[in-house]
Amino acid sequence: MDGKEFYKYAKACNDHKITIYPKCSNNGRYKIIINTNGEEKVGDHYYEKVASVKETVIKTPRGIQKVKEVVPSVWDKIFELYKLTCIKNDFLKTINNQNI
Repeated sequence: MDGKEFYKYAKACNDHKITIYPKCSNNGRYKIIINTNGEEKVGDHYYEKVASVKETVIKTPRGIQKVKEVVPSVWDKIFELYKLTCIKNDFLKTINNQNI
C-alpha cells in the first residue's frame, strides 16, 4: 500500500462524505465500518492488525479438503474498500474534471 495512493482514494471518498474506519472488539480483532453521510454500516467479517492465513475444511465430490485463504490486515482491507468505492462511483473522474 502506497501512502500517496491511499490518500488519493481516501480524499476522494471523504469529499463525497464517505469514511471507512475500523472498530475494535473485546478480543483484539476489528470490524470495518463504512460511514456514508452519518449512516454507519458495520461489516460482518473480523480482521486483525496483520494479514493471516485461515484454513477452512470443505466437502467436495472427491472428499474433504482443507483450503487455505489469506485474510488481509484491517488496514489493507480499508485501503481496498476506499479504492473499490472510488472506482465504482467514478469519484476520481469527478475530481479530475474539477481540476481542469
